[in-house]
Amino acid sequence: MTARADRRPLAVAALVALVLGCAVLGTWFAVLVNGDKPDWLEDLAVYVGGGRAVTDGKPLYQLVVPPFGYQFTYPPFAAVLFVPLSLVGAGTLKILWTFVNVLLVEAVVLLSLRWVRPGPARQQIALVAVVALAAMWLGPVRATLETGQVNLLLVVLVLMDFALLSRSKAMGVGIGLAMAVKLTPGVFLVYLLLTRRFRAALTAAVTFLATVLFSLAVLPSDTLKYWGGVFVDADRVAITQHRFQQSLRGVVVRVAHSTDTTLVWACLAVVLAVLGLALAVGLWRRGQDQWGVLVTAGVALVVSPVSWEHHWVWVVPGLVFLAAAVRTPLGWAGWGVVVAAIALRPYAWAVPRDPADALRIDDPLTQIAASWLPLLAVLVAVALAVTSRASRTSGVSTPTGAELRSDSRELRRL
Repeated sequence: MTARADRRPLAVAALVALVLGCAVLGTWFAVLVNGDKPDWLEDLAVYVGGGRAVTDGKPLYQLVVPPFGYQFTYPPFAAVLFVPLSLVGAGTLKILWTFVNVLLVEAVVLLSLRWVRPGPARQQIALVAVVALAAMWLGPVRATLETGQVNLLLVVLVLMDFALLSRSKAMGVGIGLAMAVKLTPGVFLVYLLLTRRFRAALTAAVTFLATVLFSLAVLPSDTLKYWGGVFVDADRVAITQHRFQQSLRGVVVRVAHSTDTTLVWACLAVVLAVLGLALAVGLWRRGQDQWGVLVTAGVALVVSPVSWEHHWVWVVPGLVFLAAAVRTPLGWAGWGVVVAAIALRPYAWAVPRDPADALRIDDPLTQIAASWLPLLAVLVAVALAVTSRASRTSGVSTPTGAELRSDSRELRRL
């Protein structure tokens, strides 16, 4: 017993070294690939610019960040969070934030794996560090490391609620904080309500409200302006037909060859949101909460007015969930096809770069390439609906994460 206890600190130190070492390696690779690009971490500049506007007392929503003229479009609380980073030198900041994002990839993989396959953490962490490096080749993760976005942080906050805090009174805090940085995680509050987890939904709402009140106290003018209309102004964000715009709105605009499609998009968005959330609730009732959460994320990504490629980092937990469900060689072949489809990024090389040309796409294959991620999301949702219906017909039930953790504890006792 003493020898085992003596080895434990060494094992922990080795795991920490592995995790940090893989993160350093991933950071080095990201810097090597992106360091010479003039637009590297262009979105991080917006967040940091917001933090700097807070410290300088300048109007947050009049901010124009050079050289691309981007505007700050996020809740005021997001700008407050980036005040400390606005004090860091530009070169150090780029390396530091890239390192943080690689660590967040590792955290996403670990939380996803432990949710669906509970087991000894030490065994899983070694696998997670290596898998996270491989995940850097996925299109949305690559885009996140290129732009310096915060979506991996949002995924971690949401996963913490469902994977770690599902039996805790604190469940909902992560979703509330995620909503304070970007509004789209608010769809998970709806999911909590639909699945009758009212306490967690209340916690999320109260946490979010607390951040709004804090912002109102610190930045009263900016907070009133944001909630007075800035938060619904999608035109501040991007050109809707852009090839990296992977939302339903982008699909409709490109297919219709016109940006005057708001009514059509809104009607389709409502239909898909209702169908998607109904599927998510059905999966939860079948004990498949992880798939319910993933479908809910897909709903947010598809129906949101703007979903850039880097928003789709939910593909990482999705691939982990899918890998945990694979049982046959054919299943692994299918998993490999999905991974290849995400890594392929046809919208990045098969679609015209000029947004004006994106409105003149006539070739059906190019249209498919331009709408790759939302089409993939719809296919996954259809597959989940079919398999869920088949398992309901056969009477087969999938164990929940809580049941898997209970079984794991029983096995360890044996």
